[in-house]
Amino acid sequence: SSKHNIPGGCKVAMNGGLFDTKTNNCLGNLISNGKVYQLPKVQNANFGLLKNGSFIVGYLGSDILGTDGDYTNEFAELIAGVGWIVRNGKLYVEQSFEIEEMKTQET
Repeated sequence: SSKHNIPGGCKVAMNGGLFDTKTNNCLGNLISNGKVYQLPKVQNANFGLLKNGSFIVGYLGSDILGTDGDYTNEFAELIAGVGWIVRNGKLYVEQSFEIEEMKTQET
């Protein structure tokens, strides 16, 4: 809405790389330097860098991540966060909380 102006022309903002504060285990999708650490198949916003230099932002399904380790895209880096804050230059927090797996949100 017009009451929410996003300064600086921001198109995407994300908080990622979350972890369980009791066990210190990572939460959500995690690929680093091309190595898959975990893909728990929960619905949370992601930010990924592909080996071809492009990037991907959003909710990733099996069409992107594949099944049984057969990935259709080659990720160099991938992290998941909780809450898609800005989408297409507009606030998207309320919509993302309706879509996402909130068990990864502790605080």
